[in-house]
Amino acid sequence: MRDRDAYAERLVQVACNLACAVRDDGPDAAAAILATLTPEDRATLPVVMAAMIPVELPSGVLLAWHTGTPTNRQGLEPCGTHAAYNRHKAHGEDPCDACVVGEQIYQHQRYITTRRAA
Repeated sequence: MRDRDAYAERLVQVACNLACAVRDDGPDAAAAILATLTPEDRATLPVVMAAMIPVELPSGVLLAWHTGTPTNRQGLEPCGTHAAYNRHKAHGEDPCDACVVGEQIYQHQRYITTRRAA
């Protein structure tokens, strides 16, 4: 593996850890992660994180963790997932925008996985 590939892989892991810290533990935990990075890492990290964003999702879906979009109390998957898309269909509803996009992503990933396995 080239040094550049190893660097990118390391920053992807940092990006995942940072995203989890922001969502689950708050700003102090995120600041602690950022404090461990070199200036070069801190300059490159936003580019790595931007590359990881599924840009086809509406911003409301991407920010649902922050905006407190309600999830149902029965433990059902939230809108934007394959399960929620199927739930809309089972109830005879038109799927919401988040579920349409989530289903498209699900089907695309399924296609890629099936294609690789063949």
